[in-house]
Amino acid sequence: RLNKYLIISMNEEQKGIIKNISPNACLIFGYHKEEIIGKNMNILIPEIFQKIHDRTFIELTDKAKTKFFDNLVNKTIYKPDFNEICVHAKNSSKYLIPLYLKICLVQTEETELVYIVEISTNNLYLGELNDNNINNRENEYNNSNICCILTDNNLIIQTFTTNCINLLKLNSNNR
Repeated sequence: RLNKYLIISMNEEQKGIIKNISPNACLIFGYHKEEIIGKNMNILIPEIFQKIHDRTFIELTDKAKTKFFDNLVNKTIYKPDFNEICVHAKNSSKYLIPLYLKICLVQTEETELVYIVEISTNNLYLGELNDNNINNRENEYNNSNICCILTDNNLIIQTFTTNCINLLKLNSNNR
């Protein structure tokens, strides 16, 4: 199993800044390590999701810090909560990438609070889409036959998964 992870700062001065990324995660996102370290994590989030993501990140960070410091004050052992979510990120070419994330708060040896984000490209939600398909009982579906298109409220396409080009027989030369 290949490790794919991000380490994201929670410190007030650097909240949301990518502190480290594994080489395998770099491959998923299409960036070199040097291009992404020190950048805000929004570089990996489709623009349409960034505002809500920022609000959610602040709320979850406040809850996680409260739990962490409560354990510290009460001198109890801190056991990190693992939040597991399915999300869409974007790669360096601005294509959507469906991801499954496991996220937890930890304290580094330098006493900095960071999120460790384990990344999986197992498209669990695609299996759920297959389960909802009327013909599922009769046919076996392959996840590669499902693509995702992200639109705004006016149904204007913002981005899509790379397999849309082939599945929908789009001409990639037209802009």
